[in-house]
Amino acid sequence: MRGTTDMSEQRLVVGFAMGKVVTTAMANVIKEAEQAALTYHEEFAACPYPFDSEAGRVFMSIFRATKKANAIDLSVGAHTIGLVTR
Repeated sequence: MRGTTDMSEQRLVVGFAMGKVVTTAMANVIKEAEQAALTYHEEFAACPYPFDSEAGRVFMSIFRATKKANAIDLSVGAHTIGLVTR
């Protein structure tokens, strides 16, 4: 990660183009991953960054965490309204 301690200003390396480092804002990667987790089933189809880049690794991590959190929310909700019986 590159940049300051403020997450909105932190930059992640995406890759290299024409001899220059290409970066993107960490806040954008997080937002994109959270939104993609609501739309896509598979992280590899959702990720717009190279998988081995800093941005790609952060995207995958946030995508997985969001998917897991959403699955837990759905499970708890199903128990709460009585859709799941033992």
